[in-house]
Amino acid sequence: MWLGESFRSLDGTVLGPMTRGLNNPRVSSDREGAGFGNALVPGPLLSPIISIVSLLVVMSGLPGVGKSAIARELALRCSLFYVELDLLEAALFRQGISGDQLGWAGYEMITTLAANNLAIGNSVLLDAVTWTTAIRQTWSELAAHQGAQFRPIEVICSDHRVHRERLEQRCRDFEGLPETSRADVQHAIERYEPWTGERLILDSSGPKEALITEAVEYLGLSPS
Repeated sequence: MWLGESFRSLDGTVLGPMTRGLNNPRVSSDREGAGFGNALVPGPLLSPIISIVSLLVVMSGLPGVGKSAIARELALRCSLFYVELDLLEAALFRQGISGDQLGWAGYEMITTLAANNLAIGNSVLLDAVTWTTAIRQTWSELAAHQGAQFRPIEVICSDHRVHRERLEQRCRDFEGLPETSRADVQHAIERYEPWTGERLILDSSGPKEALITEAVEYLGLSPS
């Protein structure tokens, strides 16, 4: 049984292709006879009818701009494997690994998770500030290596008052990980390297639903 083949039931009805990634493979059986229902058998060896290509989506932006709220909803609607950097780093903090010791380990972890999931055909959404051009390039190359499409998104908040209020009111309840202060954001602004490649830019000062709709269209997906 090959991914991408068309399949037919025992009565000859074409049931469509086996695909990977965004669609779950149809359960099939090569056993015929009573007790096995409408078993599936391979159809003619033809070119794939549909080819589903996995996506590596990166949701980037400064702390507090609202990227995680968009990312979670986008992952839910489009069945993306969702990885939030802060959640993994909080677990490391709880084990006594300080920020200085942590370094780039969190980014290494989510890169590994992305690689493993892309390798088995899952589409992935990475939610992280994504400070540097180097890490963006690493993820672009990872997508190309895995035969996936790279879909970066940068979230900004053009209304500085709204951004400030979000930071002051934010309570993510990540045990072990302190909330981001205004000083932390200022430090992030100083370190954040401007994007140079193509990407979708979402301004989170606008309606959340409109932003998610725009992101779904950018990914070329149909909501689940």
